[in-house]
Amino acid sequence: MRSLLEGLSEVIERGEPACLVTVAKVRGSAPRDAGARMLVTLTETVGSIGGGELEYQCIRIAVEQIRAAESDQDELVRTFPLGSNCGQCCGGVVDVLFEPVTEELADIVQELSAIQDSQQSFVVAIFGAGHVGSATVATLAGLDCRVKWIDSRKDIFPEDLPSNVVTIESASPGADVASMPSGTFYLIMTHSHSLDLDICDQILRRRDAAYCGLIGSLSKRRRFERLLRKQGVSDEMLAELTCPIGVAGIPGKQPREIAIAVAAELLQIQATAASRVELPPTDIVRAL
Repeated sequence: MRSLLEGLSEVIERGEPACLVTVAKVRGSAPRDAGARMLVTLTETVGSIGGGELEYQCIRIAVEQIRAAESDQDELVRTFPLGSNCGQCCGGVVDVLFEPVTEELADIVQELSAIQDSQQSFVVAIFGAGHVGSATVATLAGLDCRVKWIDSRKDIFPEDLPSNVVTIESASPGADVASMPSGTFYLIMTHSHSLDLDICDQILRRRDAAYCGLIGSLSKRRRFERLLRKQGVSDEMLAELTCPIGVAGIPGKQPREIAIAVAAELLQIQATAASRVELPPTDIVRAL
């Protein structure tokens, strides 16, 4: 899956006519928040501003803008009431900015990249490239996160990786915990209980994880708690360990079911944390 920034870079490099569509302002309920973006060319779209009739109409307008490029049109702002006339029941009002992609945009692609990196929701470190780890990476591929995927086995990772995933082949995965940024979401699901134990120990001693999730049952948790206490991990540190993982109410044990439950749990925690942070104003859309 290509990111919007990758798509922008490609059309600029090829000199292909395109239009950048941005949700500039939202009043009331809408499919996406201000700042959501979509790149439109004559043959494809990259990204989304929420789908449905709104997105359909915006793609049509963007294509018209591209075809009228020879008339040297500037950016355009359109207002969409999301009522019955738009075929959507959100009830809000959305202002959408349509910008032709020109050579001048090349100068701000790097700035866009830096802003996206700073605004990405979270960093996830996944230890283990087995069936569940692979399913979890595939599920997280479509989310605004950066995934660091670590395993000790050689040639375990697939060649085709999502754009937001970096793999690390490490002889000592536990040692890689030290290189993770503060506030990382950790998922521990290796092929070895001894590796899992070492990774848990390293994470819990850091005391700065947004989430420390260990795959397994309550009995595995109790066993790990006994072993970690013997290694000097306090009860206060152990309280930060989540095991079993995943939102309640999804009892399935298939890798994809576990992956969906885990991704939902991470999103819940991330959303709760984000709600406590005062966000910067979003009225200067073009700078983004």
